[in-house]
Amino acid sequence: MANGKFSDLLLNWFDLYGRHDLPWQKNPTPYRVWVSEIMLQQTQVQTVIPFFTKFVRLFPSIKILSEKHLDEVLNSWSGLGYYSRARNLHKAARMIVEEYGGVMPTTTEELVGLPGIGKSTAGAIIALALNQPAAILDANVKRVLSRYHAIKAKPETARTTKKLWATAEMHVPTRRHRQYTQALMDLGAMVCKKNPICSRCPYTNSCAAYLSNTTRIFPGSGNKKPSKTKSTYIAIIRNRKGEILLERRPESGIWGGLWSFPEFEEKNGAETMILNVLGSVNYYFEQLPPKHHHFTHFKLILKPLLFTLIEDDSRLLENNDRIFFKKNSAKTIGTPKPVIDLLSDVWRKNKEKS
Repeated sequence: MANGKFSDLLLNWFDLYGRHDLPWQKNPTPYRVWVSEIMLQQTQVQTVIPFFTKFVRLFPSIKILSEKHLDEVLNSWSGLGYYSRARNLHKAARMIVEEYGGVMPTTTEELVGLPGIGKSTAGAIIALALNQPAAILDANVKRVLSRYHAIKAKPETARTTKKLWATAEMHVPTRRHRQYTQALMDLGAMVCKKNPICSRCPYTNSCAAYLSNTTRIFPGSGNKKPSKTKSTYIAIIRNRKGEILLERRPESGIWGGLWSFPEFEEKNGAETMILNVLGSVNYYFEQLPPKHHHFTHFKLILKPLLFTLIEDDSRLLENNDRIFFKKNSAKTIGTPKPVIDLLSDVWRKNKEKS
């Protein structure tokens, strides 16, 4: 049974202080809400807004998204990170066209059967797009419910997750489902943050953690793994036409399915590859300054090795997953931002020399 007091206080707060002008709130179709929810996973709202605007402009419908090549979708995602989200969106769009005639399904059971959609994302689509009752349990909502009920949510266990879901479902109101769901996310993002601003919260008279002065210990702390540092050599191989060799990465792992530079554990790996394919070949070599890129759980150090080939038989290095790209054509493929930055550096450097 819904707790009317909980939802009433939250909705009153939302009407005064909540976010009402986010781009996906305008014409909140299931497709637009779905795209926004996927983009918002582990990503701040302000970061998402320009990417969302661009994405729905390029792919305004599920059908159009399904018809595009994956490279186009990955290219539009470049800079947002967590590229598996884009691959799943594309794959799910094709499933929706094939299995549902291009119409987004509207039940939790059907939605969670699509790639990249879990129970919370399904709930958000149902509540935000259809204004129907459904619970959500993203990181922001977990934090709110954990403090309000003094539930230790971390480290996460099946038992605590089940308890939080039951709590979230208990609070779903009988009205204004769209506003309530947005309000719950807003409260977690704007007020009930890691360092909460309790003076702005509507629950100062009922939040268990606040009343017991224990907000700092909820939702608890997980088993945080120490951050690791990985390093790899990358070969930037440029032919006489100024084209640069890129290869498609495996579907699994970081930057899965995107185009990047060939990677090697050893510094001489790239030279060995060039010699094995082209034989004795003349080239200019330059080691460029390392590039540091931070992921959620580790830091990646890229050590770029620039090879400028003098011979014309560089095409022998190409295969189905390894192609030389011109400056302009590289803008139409899925390429991670650190690679785009390095490409820009090399092309700019080449222009300065010419």
